[in-house]
Amino acid sequence: MSLTLYLLRHGETECSRNHAFCDAIDSELTPEGVEMVNAFAAAYSSTSWQAIFSSPMQRTMETVKPISKAIGIQPELRDGFREINYGQWKGRTPEVIDYIRWSADPAWYAPNG
Repeated sequence: MSLTLYLLRHGETECSRNHAFCDAIDSELTPEGVEMVNAFAAAYSSTSWQAIFSSPMQRTMETVKPISKAIGIQPELRDGFREINYGQWKGRTPEVIDYIRWSADPAWYAPNG
């Protein structure tokens, strides 16, 4: 017996469109993001699903809603799937933070993050 996991990142938001760190900004999906999640639901609704787990963030709940509705399984919300805390980087783009240092040194993190 094997286990297949599907990992799906939330659909596009204004933060992700602008390559900004979303953090706890609970933004809605853009119209393009809604198209993305509807396309995923259409492509994977015939797949055999046992469960759906989601962060309780609005953007992730909007992302799983179409597939959940299509297959008739309610998502299980898990706080552990929330976005990491980016502290002072919340809502900012890589151009305005020390992104190169952060990418090179995973032990270095955002101030107050």
